[in-house]
Amino acid sequence: MLEWLKTILGEAYTDDIDKKVSDEIGKNFVARADFNAKSEEVKNLNAQLSERDKQLEGLKKVDAEGLQQQIKTLQDENKRTKDTYDEQLNKIKFEHAIDTALTGAKARNTKAVSALLDRETITFKDGKLSGLDEQLKTLKKDNAYLFEEDKTSDPVKGVKPLGGLTPQQNNGGGSGLGASYAQRYNSRHGATQTNSQNNKEE
Repeated sequence: MLEWLKTILGEAYTDDIDKKVSDEIGKNFVARADFNAKSEEVKNLNAQLSERDKQLEGLKKVDAEGLQQQIKTLQDENKRTKDTYDEQLNKIKFEHAIDTALTGAKARNTKAVSALLDRETITFKDGKLSGLDEQLKTLKKDNAYLFEEDKTSDPVKGVKPLGGLTPQQNNGGGSGLGASYAQRYNSRHGATQTNSQNNKEE
């Protein structure tokens, strides 16, 4: 059971939501322990690259046909190691960029929101994410409880500050509260004045 998820959702929490979030976290989220392990692995790969570069430089100084194949083999291995290094490094940068973006979007729990993202539609190039904003908009609309409220939002619609009536509305013109009071006043007192005048003429 994800206790932190139950705390966030409150009465909205269900076992089905818990299971779905747990499943998605297992598929997409990179745990801190895994992140640290990958970072260490990247460091080791980088050290291997440096060592093999030194080996290649040393072999190039030897002009012997028997060593040419060994040089080529080392070059191929070096390329594969570098490709693996670049792939893992990009994955780490990708996950870090998503986590930073979720924090900026005021996600209450980046793990929970991250688990709901479809990473297949998100691209990461030159340090920039593409396709994430659209998903965040949908999540904020359908699962607003996962994000903090925007404290800079507009005042509640329909609530008007005191003294907010225009002079025209206060004088009974136009529409609004002032006009409504003016109409009520005229309907009552206007009728009284008309009756008084009729009595005097009689």
